[in-house]
Amino acid sequence: MQRSLAWPRQRIDLDIGRLVLLGPAYLTCALILLLLFVILWMSLHTGLPGEDTPLTLENFQKAFADPFTYRLLLDTLTFAFMTLATVVFFALPMTLLMERTDLPYKRLFEVLIGIKILIPSFLVAIGWVLLLSPRNGLINVWLMGLLGLDKAPFSIYSIAMMGFVQGLGFTPIAYFMVAAAFRSVDPALEEASRMSGAGTLQTILRVTLPTTLPATVAAFIYVGMVTFAVFEIPGIIGAPLRIYVFSTAIYRATNPDTGLPAYGLAGAYGSIVLILGLILSYFYLRIIRASHKYAVVTGKGYRPRLLELGKWKWPAVGFMALYFIPALLLPFLILVWVSLIPYLQVPSMEALASVSLARYFQIGDFLALRPILNTAFLITVAPTIVIALSAIISWLVVKSQVSGRQVLDTVAFLPHTVPQILFAVSLAYLALIFRDYVPIYGTVIIILIAQVVANISFGTRTMNSALIQLHRELEEAARMAGASLANTMWNITVPLVRHAVLNGWIWLALLSFREVTMAITLMTSEANAVLTTQIWRYWNLGRMSEAATLGVVIFFIMAAFVAIARGVGNRIAER
Repeated sequence: MQRSLAWPRQRIDLDIGRLVLLGPAYLTCALILLLLFVILWMSLHTGLPGEDTPLTLENFQKAFADPFTYRLLLDTLTFAFMTLATVVFFALPMTLLMERTDLPYKRLFEVLIGIKILIPSFLVAIGWVLLLSPRNGLINVWLMGLLGLDKAPFSIYSIAMMGFVQGLGFTPIAYFMVAAAFRSVDPALEEASRMSGAGTLQTILRVTLPTTLPATVAAFIYVGMVTFAVFEIPGIIGAPLRIYVFSTAIYRATNPDTGLPAYGLAGAYGSIVLILGLILSYFYLRIIRASHKYAVVTGKGYRPRLLELGKWKWPAVGFMALYFIPALLLPFLILVWVSLIPYLQVPSMEALASVSLARYFQIGDFLALRPILNTAFLITVAPTIVIALSAIISWLVVKSQVSGRQVLDTVAFLPHTVPQILFAVSLAYLALIFRDYVPIYGTVIIILIAQVVANISFGTRTMNSALIQLHRELEEAARMAGASLANTMWNITVPLVRHAVLNGWIWLALLSFREVTMAITLMTSEANAVLTTQIWRYWNLGRMSEAATLGVVIFFIMAAFVAIARGVGNRIAER
């Protein structure tokens, strides 16, 4: 009798466990699809959220009848091209040097790459405006005084410079995406090339690069896909002089200087960007799925061999410096300088006399407590929710036989293809419609929801990779011993993937800390402001010293986070 009762109880535990897993997973994916649907809904309606208006194509007619839209498309494509050109110029040689050669100071460069990828890109943009503004950029002022010029020789305010600065920011992303492929090139192939009489350069061009082609092309498609979505650098460099791309045009439509928000026009622009992103995403996924044809790592004594740079060692170090000086060092130094002086002036002996730490001691006077608390709340709660939801979705996709699991995986990947500003606008539109029932508009909760949705792609990719490495027999053994689904996951699965969970949580916290696009779009007052939005606000108000001071503080916080993350990662690796 006791044996006969055990099976129904196990079935009940299984059903409850599936419900606990399927509920959050389906709700998360439903929210993603709902926000995408709202973008389309916005584009097919006029007026403000909640107004009873009929379906119409008026927004698309208005967009395609306006020459501004075609200028917008051209500028966006030009911006993407310049960004990709910069990424190709720096990322490919950097990856080759870091992964396939005996380059000196690799540890230092690894730390700098980690810091660079996490520093908010709008801080770098602010640094470059302070350097190359034609009106008061320090490099321009210095050159005009030195050479006796009447006009500034350089200007940061152009599509080309926007793309250059953005490309500097995306280079570390491309590096991390391509590094594993370069690291895994079979040295036997390169050795065979040399035995055939090919030199080092010929070997790289004819063996190394073709072997890593899928990963390289996929990385560049991904960068192009993300470029359509970026807001920070175009918002700092381009928008003040009315140089717009789609992301800044969407922001301008929903946050006009005068008049009412044009949510319908923003929806039309968003639909165009969404289509472009989905097209690039399709090619990205096709290349990833076909990458097994280029597999070169086998079980036959695989051991990668580094290429000796010889006399090219120091020129290679010079190339790395050529990247880090404009990408990290110059913007950081100019922010430090501006934070130490009472007004903008070129470094000189006279200017050094006015250097002071007063801004840092007065930081409490221009930084309220609420943005600090909101930031702490987001970097604690957002990554926790993302990791929990990602673990559930990934387990269903990788370990279960639930029907429709591939649909879950596809929907969870969609936020990668959608500009974050679209999620923010869509969520704001939805919150305004239901503000009487769910009063989250103007609170930090709406920013939390936006961050969770936007980062679920990163979380699921991380957890997918970790769970794929676990053999199913481990969980099956626990189930055969009578453990419930919940006990199996808590006592078997979670401990085995704890390293991925911890690393993922740390990186998600960093992404949450540096995020500004959705936060600035959803900010209505200081009640839901965060640290990054305060810097953005001070910059737009012309309070450069306050913006620079907070920017330097964030630089050091992010550097400390990177050091902590590396320390935790090293400890985990030693266990």
